[in-house]
Amino acid sequence: MIDKTKLITTLYELSLLLYPRDVKEMIEEFIKNVMTRFGFSYASIEIPLAGLKMSLPKNFSNGLHKISFEKKYFKLEFGRTKEIPVEYTNILEPLMDKLDQTLEFLILSELKRKLLENNEDVIILVDKNMIVKEMNKKAVELLGDLREKPIDRMWLNENVRLNGRYFYVSVYDLGFLKGIIAKDITEKVLLEIELKEREERLRKIVEIAPFAILIYKDWKFIYANKEAEKTSWIQEGRDNRKTRFRFTPSRLPRKD
Repeated sequence: MIDKTKLITTLYELSLLLYPRDVKEMIEEFIKNVMTRFGFSYASIEIPLAGLKMSLPKNFSNGLHKISFEKKYFKLEFGRTKEIPVEYTNILEPLMDKLDQTLEFLILSELKRKLLENNEDVIILVDKNMIVKEMNKKAVELLGDLREKPIDRMWLNENVRLNGRYFYVSVYDLGFLKGIIAKDITEKVLLEIELKEREERLRKIVEIAPFAILIYKDWKFIYANKEAEKTSWIQEGRDNRKTRFRFTPSRLPRKD
């Protein structure tokens, strides 16, 4: 028979251990106290986003009765040789919810710190439903503050254009979250567009030029415009290493 008064006191005291601090320190103290209060001889926890996996004691899980909890940010298992009362699951559930909430705060705070607020890239953290959980200063400047709001799925594409700017996007799987990093490549894209436009204008000028224009590479003609093609001796790709050319006043090339 469980003493309800003692149980309430126990749960309250355990809940006081769940406050923002070093994740490993908090988890270790919390688990050890739960094991002592509820008579568990083994515990194992995994927190993927914190890169933490811990067993107390290490490598001692065979032949035990077990009880497990799986939340958003962790998987936790307790075990002991004696049978575990069924009601322990419901009794410990509120504590597990609080542990999950505390881990969410700690993990997101740490991720936010690592985002480097002054980073020139757009950095956004979203959950599986594309709800924004965190974003850096550059992202807020571009999109406004979208925390706890949905974001367009276009940000999962490799290339994004928005407000006249171009972005190259990388998406990282962080477990329960996705990290979106968008690098502004507008200057590079605009330069490429300008170079292509210049190349096209130059090509048109060369094509309609009233005189022969040739491009010569590795002893071969690789290009001849329309005026050059009118000369019967022009053959693109022909080996001309033994031939020398000069231009007459009529602007047509002839062999020496």
